[in-house]
Amino acid sequence: MTNFWQKPVYRYFIIAFLIMVSIALRIALFPYMNNDLSVAVIPWYQYLLDHGGLTGIQGLVYGSSYFHPYSYSPVYLYSLLAASPLTRYYSLSVVIKIVSILFDYVSAFFALRLISLKYPNGWQRWIGFFFVLFAPTVFINSAYWGQCDGIYGAFLMGALYYLLADKKPLSLGVFFSAVLIKIQALVLAPVYAALMIKRQMDWRWIFICPLIYILWMAPAFMAGYPLNGTLLTLTGETNAFNQLTMNAPNIFAFFPHAPYEVFSLFGLALSAIVCFMLIWRAAWYQDSMSNEQIILLAVLVSIAMPYFLPRMHERYFYAAALISLLLPFYLPKLRLVPLALQVTSLLSYTFFLRGYEVAPLSLPAAINGIVLIYLGFSFIASVDRKPAI
Repeated sequence: MTNFWQKPVYRYFIIAFLIMVSIALRIALFPYMNNDLSVAVIPWYQYLLDHGGLTGIQGLVYGSSYFHPYSYSPVYLYSLLAASPLTRYYSLSVVIKIVSILFDYVSAFFALRLISLKYPNGWQRWIGFFFVLFAPTVFINSAYWGQCDGIYGAFLMGALYYLLADKKPLSLGVFFSAVLIKIQALVLAPVYAALMIKRQMDWRWIFICPLIYILWMAPAFMAGYPLNGTLLTLTGETNAFNQLTMNAPNIFAFFPHAPYEVFSLFGLALSAIVCFMLIWRAAWYQDSMSNEQIILLAVLVSIAMPYFLPRMHERYFYAAALISLLLPFYLPKLRLVPLALQVTSLLSYTFFLRGYEVAPLSLPAAINGIVLIYLGFSFIASVDRKPAI
């Protein structure tokens, strides 16, 4: 394969062909609709278009009799409004999906760059590129569902790349941008906390976050976005439902009739304990974390947080499913983990998207639990050396 891949004509033909196939696959999913689009995103988009673009943002935050209060970040609206010229030729649902699809390719690009750090001149980076484009959780989320998880996912992939490429201030800025897009991006916060405690990253770079916030939010504020709007939108989706799990394949799938008040506190406490234990383990042991350990920790925490937190949607494992696609290249012994996460995500998606369960939610939850334990032991083994302090 190496000799074949070294011939530019063959290499470029295969790359171009697979990119076209990935585009065709996504176009084929354009006709499909779902409640998220019809009840929320399309009415939001239409409202903005009918009220002068970004100047209508204040009306979105509080909602109306025609649509739910806006629960996403203004940053997502910027991307929709940038694509608004396309609405003259395509339906709103198609334009919404096109915006999300563009970030699939951004994620694939950063996957290629991340793998290039380990294999600068090999074919492996292109395998990783197409792993992302053909991962079911990726193209279903964007082209079928029309959701924006791929947008913050692309920023997380970029943040990881700049982190491993030793461009840490840029990495932190991109990571904080991901958080401003969707609060679920905070799953990678323990990685940055561990690196700062270990002095692999200067904690003073945190002070660039207010500047990033101002740069992203200034257009919205100038258009009338309320000062408390960020808090309302970033927490709106997770606070909208008082259920232990919103079809997420996590620990609460085993307790479908458990009392919400008691078990939600239990989940919050357990997720905090797991988070601090992982940070402590990473910070206390090992002189410095390698790229492999950073990626392993990133996958581990992006599974652990939605697994133990209450009120999680099935889509909140998106970051874990995306970042885990790097494991076959950095940690080949864990190459089956991304496959397992694709399976569990698909099993949990079917109830919302298709209206039926392929399997009880406890099955993908059990698989995720096994993966979490396996990754936890793998990470502990990788850092179980003499203390750095």
